[in-house]
Amino acid sequence: MSVDLEIIVTADRQILLSAVSNLVQNAIKYTKRNGYIFLRGELSKDRIIIEIEDQCGGLVNDKIQSLFEPFTQENDDRSGLGLGLAITKKAVHLCQGKISVENIPGKGCIFRLDIPQKLEVVPSAKSAVPGKDSVQPKFGKK
Repeated sequence: MSVDLEIIVTADRQILLSAVSNLVQNAIKYTKRNGYIFLRGELSKDRIIIEIEDQCGGLVNDKIQSLFEPFTQENDDRSGLGLGLAITKKAVHLCQGKISVENIPGKGCIFRLDIPQKLEVVPSAKSAVPGKDSVQPKFGKK
């Protein structure tokens, strides 16, 4: 594990935790016997980069884009529903970030989260509770 201990993130704790924990659980599930899992975190300007690297043996390249689609399972282990990466992608999006995967053929994968250090919120015109202000994430141009 290589994580910069000076990193401070202002985001929804539960949403960010669900994204990271799902990726770590997948890494544990798919890493081959006696393999390793690496977790890295670094601050890059005003962005946080979180990487989860596994030793799953790599992916079939033409399957990488479909990994984040609901009900997709690209491995022989069908013990889940195929929703984890779709949920993770949505969670990262709600944190105003991006997720990507780097395939290392014959070795494994690196899932990379790129999120802002501070979530930018703006008041919403609609409120879920009458009389209360609501905040929604402000999404920048892609």
